[in-house]
Amino acid sequence: RYATPFLDYWWSGLMMGMGQESVNRMKVHAMSPGFGAAANSHPTVNTNTALPKWEDGGVRFATSPGGGTFTPYRNLQTIATEPIPAGGEVFKSYGTNWFESRQHHLPDVPLPHHFEAAEKVCERFAAILTAMSDSPFQDDLWSLVRSLPYSRFANALPETAEAALQVGLGDVSLNSIHQRKTVHSQSFLRQHGRCQDNIRSGSSTLPHAGLGAFAARSVRAGTVLTGSPVLVIPNGESTFRRTKFGRPGQLIINYCFGHAESSILLFPYASGGVPYINHNQTQANVIVKWAEEDGGFAYHNSSWLSVEPTDTSSQNMKMALDFVATKAIQEGDELFLDYGDDWEAAWQRHMQEWEPKQNDEQTTPAATWNTQSSATVVRTQEEQKKSPYPRNLQIRCHHVLIKDEWVAEMKSMESDVLWPINYKGANCDILRRHSNTDEELYEVDLHLATGNTRRISGVPRKAISFVDSPYSTDLHQPGVFRHHVGLPDDMVHHAWRDRQSSRSRG
Repeated sequence: RYATPFLDYWWSGLMMGMGQESVNRMKVHAMSPGFGAAANSHPTVNTNTALPKWEDGGVRFATSPGGGTFTPYRNLQTIATEPIPAGGEVFKSYGTNWFESRQHHLPDVPLPHHFEAAEKVCERFAAILTAMSDSPFQDDLWSLVRSLPYSRFANALPETAEAALQVGLGDVSLNSIHQRKTVHSQSFLRQHGRCQDNIRSGSSTLPHAGLGAFAARSVRAGTVLTGSPVLVIPNGESTFRRTKFGRPGQLIINYCFGHAESSILLFPYASGGVPYINHNQTQANVIVKWAEEDGGFAYHNSSWLSVEPTDTSSQNMKMALDFVATKAIQEGDELFLDYGDDWEAAWQRHMQEWEPKQNDEQTTPAATWNTQSSATVVRTQEEQKKSPYPRNLQIRCHHVLIKDEWVAEMKSMESDVLWPINYKGANCDILRRHSNTDEELYEVDLHLATGNTRRISGVPRKAISFVDSPYSTDLHQPGVFRHHVGLPDDMVHHAWRDRQSSRSRG
């Protein structure tokens, strides 16, 4: 059984607002290419993540063959919470459990409580030195402290006695001491990194495509628009297509690169806009290439290209792709890749086999229902017997209703009720509806996580919302398009060719 490199890179789907996609919301996982996957974690975290927004751009499987082919979870923002100097590394918080569960290969990374302990030690150290009036033994004393056999704690301590004294006296923060070690010069980054802001996203000029990638500035032919390390997934195609009940393969297939004669899939996890580059064989202006080691991208190791697929289960494989302009591209031009003949043939078959659905209401997502019906009444249980809501919808009540002081808290929200995307509220039954002078109010049965039911009266309309039923969104519909992006033949070493394609059989 092959190892799964995604174990170190995926995020909780529940925390990303995707929990309703499955009946077991704790088993929903999310990949977030770009800062979401490239940023490492460290207690000196300097960013926070705003939750994605749900938006399908009106491309739905009922009315478009492109429905379900791309993620509707968009605009995941990484926001600086601390000043980050030019060249400073960006850090996110993975949570302490992420490191504690990887003790065998990450035993030395300090956790937040180690930083708290280190700050107290620095304060005590400064107090001792102040009392000793500039002891000549301060360096020796600090070396002794740092030699204690507690690696996580020791790595949280400043390296020098001088720095420890500065932290202890409050002249600088412990975070700033550690951040100094994570800054690269501009020349280093130009030589060893890849630009991440040459590409911006926007509505594609292609039908059924959703969003597309556009040049953020004019570039010459041969310019590396962006690059990304890749996760190497052995046996990826069969792994991601293994589903139940006729549902399609995992959506991530559409964002991976592969070849018909190889079982390996490659996922560019730190790409600057690559997931938005759509297919167009006639207007392609970008090609994909292996990154050149002598070109400065320190991450790529070409020796892995000749390794057998069964030997690629190592999670330490260092491989990277570059995306290069094949012609002069003007600012604002849409960027296109040629996904290959196999992808083109599969898409044409899909276009021929796809048929529009007559009853679009049954597939309208909850986000659209909430937008269109926010001012309309919600039907009671009795009314739903005669006029039921579509099967793909569930009714939820806002989580503040669980609290005894919910009335005051709901009033404080006024008209701007916050429905966190990662918390969809509680299941509820609408029992009765009555009007007061200002608005419609409801009596509901709130189904609590404990299994108990709580009846509440006077619930305002703004505390009731619709969510998608599990497996009801376009991502799960039988027949939605799934196909990897094709790697050019000259990029696939013969050692990787462990499958026979229809072309080779023909």
